[in-house]
This record gives sequence, C-alpha cells and structure tokens, in this order.
Amino acid sequence: QLQLHILRRRVCILDRDLLKPSTEEAKSSCLKSPEEVCINQRMAGLRNRIEEKIGGGILEKFCQLRDETSGPVMMPPLPDSKFIDVLPQDVVLEGANVQEKEHQDAYEAEVKLYRCFEQLKRNPMLVIHQLQFTHEQYSEFLPEHGKCSRKNCKRPEEHSCHKGAKEVEGECDFVVVGDCFVAVFEVKGLCFDVSDRTDERLKKLEGCCDSALMQRRRMTELIKNINSSVKIFDFTVFPNLSRKEVDGDYRSDDLLFSEDVSSFTEWFNAHIPPPSCISDMNNMMCCLLALCCIKSSDIDEDADIPNIDMDEMKRCLLGLWFIDSENKWESTFSACSLSRCISDIDSKLKRALVTRKLVDEAKQDEQQQQQQGKRRKLKKPKEEGNYPENREMVAAPDVFKQHLDIRCLSQDQLDVFQSDAKFLWVEGAAGSGKTIAMLGKIIDLVNTTTKRALVMVAGNSDSPAAQRHVELLDSVSIRCEKMYYSYSGIDGDLTDKLDKACHTLSEQLDKSTSKVVLLVMFHTLVRNMHRLFAKFDHLFVDDYQTLTDFIRTDTRNEPNCTDNIITEGLLPIVQNSVTNSTSLWVLCDGGQSARDNHYRQFNRQPAVTGVLDNFRNQFINSRKVLSVNLRNTHEISAVLSVIREHYDQMDSTGRG
Repeated sequence: QLQLHILRRRVCILDRDLLKPSTEEAKSSCLKSPEEVCINQRMAGLRNRIEEKIGGGILEKFCQLRDETSGPVMMPPLPDSKFIDVLPQDVVLEGANVQEKEHQDAYEAEVKLYRCFEQLKRNPMLVIHQLQFTHEQYSEFLPEHGKCSRKNCKRPEEHSCHKGAKEVEGECDFVVVGDCFVAVFEVKGLCFDVSDRTDERLKKLEGCCDSALMQRRRMTELIKNINSSVKIFDFTVFPNLSRKEVDGDYRSDDLLFSEDVSSFTEWFNAHIPPPSCISDMNNMMCCLLALCCIKSSDIDEDADIPNIDMDEMKRCLLGLWFIDSENKWESTFSACSLSRCISDIDSKLKRALVTRKLVDEAKQDEQQQQQQGKRRKLKKPKEEGNYPENREMVAAPDVFKQHLDIRCLSQDQLDVFQSDAKFLWVEGAAGSGKTIAMLGKIIDLVNTTTKRALVMVAGNSDSPAAQRHVELLDSVSIRCEKMYYSYSGIDGDLTDKLDKACHTLSEQLDKSTSKVVLLVMFHTLVRNMHRLFAKFDHLFVDDYQTLTDFIRTDTRNEPNCTDNIITEGLLPIVQNSVTNSTSLWVLCDGGQSARDNHYRQFNRQPAVTGVLDNFRNQFINSRKVLSVNLRNTHEISAVLSVIREHYDQMDSTGRG
C-alpha cells in the first residue's frame, strides 16, 4: 500500500506533464465566447454552493465521526414512500393497480436494504439514500457532459446531452461513502408472478439490469470526476428475488439477491473491499511502473503518503442529495434530522393520508393556499380512473374533515365511529387509527348532544399522549380539563392514601363544568372509583395496554392490595350496566404491553392476570379489530418501539 501511494504521486506528476497543453492549445482555449465564459462562472458558483455551503453544512451538523460500534450515519433517517395505497389482495390487479404494485414492491425492497445498512458496524461510513440530480447539477461535476441545453445545437459533436437544465439527469438508490471507497447500489423490486413464462421473466430481469447499469455508470462517472483516486464499487440488488429464480447468466458478482440481503453484513465485509484487492493493487502498480518506465531507484521512499480526502466526496454528494431541482435548499437542514422525519410520519398518521388520491388532493389544497392572489395556473388533478383502487378506504364523515383534517377512514374506523354499542373493545396496532376514531366520536358527541365524556390514560403529569389530546380538542374549540390521580405525598397507610386521593378527585370532578375531562392515572390502586365514573355519560380508556403495565407495577409495590382501577372502577361499570347509564369504550394495542406480556409468560401475579382476563371477557361479543392501512409507515409498531427506546426524551411535537 505504501508503494502504491508513492506510485500514484509519481504517475499524477507524469500525467500533469504529459497532458500539459502546448502554447497554441493554451491560446486557443482562452479564446472563448462571452456566453461560454458566463456559463463557466455561473456553474463554478453552483459547484461551490453544492459542496461548501450545503454539503459542508450537513457534514458538520449531522455526520460527525462516532464510535466504531455505533453503525453508519444514515441520510435521511428513514426511506420516504410515495406509494401508500393498500391494494386488493384477492383479485388479479389491472390498470393503475399493476403500476402501483410495482412501485410498492420497489419501495419495500429499498426498506429491506436500508435496514441492512443500519446493521453494519464499520466506521467511518456514510449512507445516502435517494440521491437525485438534474442535468445542470451533473454537468457541473462533468464539464465534458455538455452544458448546452438548446435543441438546435450548432456543435453536437461537443455536446453529447441536450436535456433541459432542470431535467432529472439521474438518480441513485444508495451511495455508501467509506474511509477510502464509494459503493453504489441500485435496488430493483422485481417480483416474478407465478403465471410468468420463462421468456417473460428473462425479459423483465434483463430490462431491470439494463436500466440499473445505466444509472450505476452515470453515478460512477460522477464519483470519478469528484476524486479519481477513490475505489468505486457498484451493484444492482434484487431483494425480492432468489438466485434459484434467475438464469445462470445473471448470477454475476455485481448482482445481489435475497440470499445476499439476508446475510448482508457477511457479504459486505467480503466484497467491500474484495479479499483480492491488495494483490490486484500490487499487480496494477507493477504494470504502471513498466508502462511509465519508472525505475525502482527513482522512487522516493521517504515521500509523504497522500491521503484520500473523503470529506470532499461527502460534501459533494450530500450537497447534491439535499439541493432541489431549482438549485434551492433549506438553510437549517432540518430535513436531515430524525425529529423532522418523525414529525412527517406523525402528520401523515394524523391526517390519514393513506391513498395516492388523498395525497394529491392535499397537495392541491396546499398549492391553492400558497397561490392565493397570484396569477399562476395550478396543475389539474388526475381523473378518478387514474388512481389505484382502494376498497378498504371510505370517505370520512364531515366531523373528521372539518375538525381533524382527515379525508378518509378505513371501513373498520368508520364502523367504530358509527357504533352505538354501550360497551366496545377496540383492538389495533399503532397506526391503525384507534385514537382518531375515538376523538371523532368525542367531538361528535360534544357538538350534537349535552352528554359529558371522561377520557382516561395512564401516565405522569408530562404525558405526551395526554397533552396531544388536550391540544387537539382545544384546537376545535372544545374545552378539555385535565386532572391527575395520584396518592404520592399523602400521609397515612395505603387505605388512607387511597381514600384521600379518591376524595380529592371527586371534589375536582364535582367542580368541573367541562363537557370533556381527561384523567391521567399516575397510580392505579383506587377505592370506589366506579362511583366517580358514573357521573359521566361516556368513558373512554385510551392505550389500555399502558394501564395494565401500571397495574402490574403498583401491585408489585403493594402486593397485599387487590383494589385497582379494574376491580374498583371499570369492571363494576360493565357488570352493573342495568343500574347505570355510563358507556365504556376501551382502546388497546396488546403488542405494546411489554410488562403484562412478560408477567403472563412467567406466570407472575396470577391473581392480577385473572382480573384482567375477566374484564376483557366482558367484551367478548362487542369487539372490533382495526388493521394497519398505512403503507407509508412500514411496520409502524416496530418503528415506534425503536423511537421510544432511543429517544425517550422527545416531546409531543417531535423535538427533544
């Protein structure tokens, strides 16, 4: 490696001398038209903005070197999906549905590879996802590519490309920048249908390989012109295909299949750099020495070893990734942050933008608001038939559109909202829309009746879930009073504490005139709480799984106490339905109840388990299960668990 670095230095000097233009050539190169001089100056300014202002700013703010076990720096934090419709599973897809299915397969293939990169432990390494650049931006790094965008060019032999300056020149799914290498990965979501013939499969595979190879070559040329000393690897990845499904001619080293993705860390360490890299470099060095007629005695063994400046590569690629097609960018670089990514997902969840049609309608509304008072034509929305069919989504009632900015619901959500059941158990994973259906029901009750509602959640005084409920109801002019139940700081034995805490809460409820009260349960051991619940017409328990975890903890701390929120609060409401008119809805995601599931697995606190099961069985004939319809979140429960584990200090707005 030492000899190779020295050789590179000598060869660079030889190249500079051999390629130095003659006096006549130098004079002719200076005789450029004013138009060409102006273009060169403008492009030099663009290169500086891309590399220094944008790339340099992102590199300094988000890509600082971390310890060797922390994994690579991922840009952006999560893949962005533009294809979010849930397609029918029991019919043959036709029309727009076929194209939409291909887009979804490609997106999920990218997600698979993104997660593979997250598992790598090699540092320093930067992973850039969805890098796209225009003709003008690409030409800035490759002047010979041609900066002329005129259709009737008078010098076509010099200008090989005549795309418009703002047209997309190319894109790359993943670019990995290491300590001395750059790896380019193009991902294809190709899936073979059972009915496909062999020749049809071969044609699809060949088309994917050709299009990916074109993008790879364009990207490698860009990298070479940033730094020609960097070792470049480029691959095409088929995460949805196995090697057994493809012809032997397509099993080359630059193609990855599902087997490689499943053991990606081992594959990556074996191929980047390849095991034969060092010997190949030595062979190359000998060949170059012979070609350049360099004697071994001419090599200065004491010469400094040049280092490859990978920061320059990172700055250029990060700048290209962040700048838009109009050569503009956000100066704060907030799009690179995890909190911004989480907030974007949260916004999609709250607004239920789960179909392509809804996304386009939302963009159309935003454009209309931005263009008010301006004489600009807006793009016409697509016709109904040009959108994928989504039979699971229905138009949302007006209360959702007016107060929650939600245009559609799943059929299951609509069934929950329209339900007249006195007692209802709603089960669903995170992102299935349980809370949205509940909030719509509460707003409708408050606006159309004189009834009062109590919403109960488990948490502390700073509970983000409780704060979100209050802020949302306040935003639609519904006064929601927040109260807390806790016996911390009360003197006496446990019985005295429970009596005093319940008495204090009773006085607060009697004084309240709000139609909606949010009760935050910091403790779950209570006395005669059902009498307080009976003061309300409707009782909603949100995130019931958190309440069960609190019960497990409180029972562990006070093992002799059997009076909890179930036995002394919720269960009597259901069992005494004849003598009270209070309705009870429970919203639960059992998959997130870590403590309760653990206690059940090891048969701990069997008495509490019996109480919880008895309460759940009261709803055996009035249960509704919601499915996750948000493709853009891709296993949202897993994403949320990671966020909670590593970013527990984040507040309700996604900051922290």
